[in-house]
Amino acid sequence: MFGPLRKLVPRTLVFALACAVLAPWGCGDGSEQSAPAIEHPFRPPTGSIYLLAGQDSEQLGAMPRAGFADGYLDRVPVRPSGISLYGGFPEPNASEGFDSLAWVQTANDYIALETLDDTIFHFSINWVNEGQAIAGTDEVVAAEQAVLEGKHDAFIDWLADWCSAQRLPILLRLGYEFNRPVQVLFTEERYAPAYRYIVDRMRARDVQGVAFVWASANLTFNPDGPPELWDFDAWYPGDDYADWFGFSMWFPDVPDTVMLDEARARDKPVLLAETTPLEFNVGERSYYPLFTTQGQMLGADALWEAWWQPMFDFVEQNADIIGGWHYIANDWALDPLWGSNPLFQNSDARVWADDRILERWTEEASRSLFVKPVPGRFAR
Repeated sequence: MFGPLRKLVPRTLVFALACAVLAPWGCGDGSEQSAPAIEHPFRPPTGSIYLLAGQDSEQLGAMPRAGFADGYLDRVPVRPSGISLYGGFPEPNASEGFDSLAWVQTANDYIALETLDDTIFHFSINWVNEGQAIAGTDEVVAAEQAVLEGKHDAFIDWLADWCSAQRLPILLRLGYEFNRPVQVLFTEERYAPAYRYIVDRMRARDVQGVAFVWASANLTFNPDGPPELWDFDAWYPGDDYADWFGFSMWFPDVPDTVMLDEARARDKPVLLAETTPLEFNVGERSYYPLFTTQGQMLGADALWEAWWQPMFDFVEQNADIIGGWHYIANDWALDPLWGSNPLFQNSDARVWADDRILERWTEEASRSLFVKPVPGRFAR
């Protein structure tokens, strides 16, 4: 049903439990010391990985004044290497008012948090709206053409200035999940030219503190089958335009092998840009086979062995090329955009929704494999 469940050799939990009680944001990781600077494009040393939390305010928490105080940053005792948030382009030909965009205000609030000192900010933004029709329709083609026709120049210039002004370095995932098989956002003939247009304009604006991430969808509906192949050259903007490669990863045994192979060939760091346990519900300790509504109850350890441990194993086994892992700790049923989607409707990825899962997550996240927030980590 799950494939072979791996037999875990338990590590001691003393360190993790001590973290929770004595040092909720440091965990004895050297957070009071300085660290060698990580320079642009913010690639960590080989064998070190950013563990990023995401992806929205409700699940990130740490915003009690806004009513968000029961999320990852509140409940997980090990501080992440950074956070992930999302944004979108405004309407074409807009020339002002960008500071009032909802995503801008949210990002500003999080970046200002002292608890995120010395971390990295993974920010994803698309020029085609998630709610628009499928690629190739007049509406989507117009959205793609708007970039190439200069109708977003004022916003792109503003975005470059906004990024440069931030205190945290930014992994900017531009035009994310370009090759989705469902809810398709882009066409092959326009995607790479638009990506290059935006990067060129931001660089002409002398953007600072940004590494550009080019990341695929890697969305398969057959977790037991081989990874799906796709035409790398048709989508690739070029070596000079992608500081990092990346891909989404929903099943521990189904990585984007095309992206991994090309990243190794080009020596590009890889970001696991979106990961979440689609078929698992932490709060219920249950497993929902894809596209079903009948859950199967599991113990917490069996749940962990079915998804989380294989993901940690995959990350560690590929630490030569993987530089970042974004874990989306959502209770997806509450998500206004994706909650009714059959892929997500039964998933609860909040590691704190079960004490045993949180205990094991804390232990793994405390390991030296993951970059810890310490002074001097990033050079600007």
